[in-house]
Amino acid sequence: MAQVARLAEVSIATVSFVVNDDPKAKTLTQATRDRVLEAVRMLDYRPNLQARGLRTQRSHSIAVLTDHLTAVPFANSTIRGVQERAWAGGYLVTTMTTDDNAELAAHAVEMVLARQFDAVIVTTAYTHEVTVPSEFAAMPLVLLNCFSGDGYRTVLPGERAGARSAAKVLIDAGHTRIGFINGLRTTWAAGERRLGYRDALREAGLEYDRTLVRSGTYETDSGYRHAMALLDRADPPTAIMCASDRMAVGAYYAAYQRGLRIPEDLSVVGYDNHTEFSEHAVPAMTTVSLPYYEMGLAAVDLLLAPERAGKGGAAAGAGGTAGAATGAAGGTRVVASTTSGATGSHVTEIACEPVIRQSVAAPSSRPRARVQHPVGSPIDAPAPRERVPLEVTS
Repeated sequence: MAQVARLAEVSIATVSFVVNDDPKAKTLTQATRDRVLEAVRMLDYRPNLQARGLRTQRSHSIAVLTDHLTAVPFANSTIRGVQERAWAGGYLVTTMTTDDNAELAAHAVEMVLARQFDAVIVTTAYTHEVTVPSEFAAMPLVLLNCFSGDGYRTVLPGERAGARSAAKVLIDAGHTRIGFINGLRTTWAAGERRLGYRDALREAGLEYDRTLVRSGTYETDSGYRHAMALLDRADPPTAIMCASDRMAVGAYYAAYQRGLRIPEDLSVVGYDNHTEFSEHAVPAMTTVSLPYYEMGLAAVDLLLAPERAGKGGAAAGAGGTAGAATGAAGGTRVVASTTSGATGSHVTEIACEPVIRQSVAAPSSRPRARVQHPVGSPIDAPAPRERVPLEVTS
């Protein structure tokens, strides 16, 4: 730093103000700042971040604790969103995976504390309730794609509104009998999506028929079996909404085996926008996009909001200010931003937007021909990994 100061003909303090982006740098003339920055470039000077951390008692780093890093691209995009937004704010991100191992989780907690991370993001591959380690109680923390009852700021996908929009796509096309193949009933997402499906029916003045709703496993074979059960009814639905793109692919197979064309004879909507399935299905599948990347952006925005407001950076703890949530992620649409009266948890829900492709059309007026397993079917006598009864759900 002394060499930079000599070359720029300024004091060491002035160099410190400029390279550390200190508010006092605003009192300097532009010419002085330019001389310092040019000297920094010429000398290839890099600030000692460890020394800065000792002086400021901040590491400019965020720890991300996740239960799993999955092979599913859209789920891992939460980490990409966190990293991009954090880096733009001058923060380093370190991701630690616990794999649901208690020993690894305890080690990760100790690592976060020992290395003096400024903030923590706890995230999960699939949305569910978590228990936040008590050691994090005094740290700025955001829950991403998970939730607890401990008053922490939380970012979730707006699943209920997303399912409502999926059903509304079919209703707007003229369908009044819409089958719904939901996911595992034990999952939070399935509960929210069922509520969204019912919301859309109620708003359209359509009766909720529980026999048209089935509980699947999110997997292709499950979608196939439940779609076959729906299509083999005496009064089959004219459209099927699935709680995952994988199950929607199964519905495509079922339609093929029953001699039905999509969308001419049967409309199908998926969920997730898992592009490996939805974009390459024939015809391309209308679906709903899970906003994982945008959720990652929003989580960091919640952590850095106090800093941008001049309130000392990532300094708000579990009950810290979350007022910037509705502007999270630079234009990302927030469908809900609420605070629980019971727990004080502030929950930001990011919109799950419909992606319109070619699998939805108006209901067909032609009578359906019953076809039994045409030759060359993509699925002939499916063998699911786990036998799940064909059950209806309330």
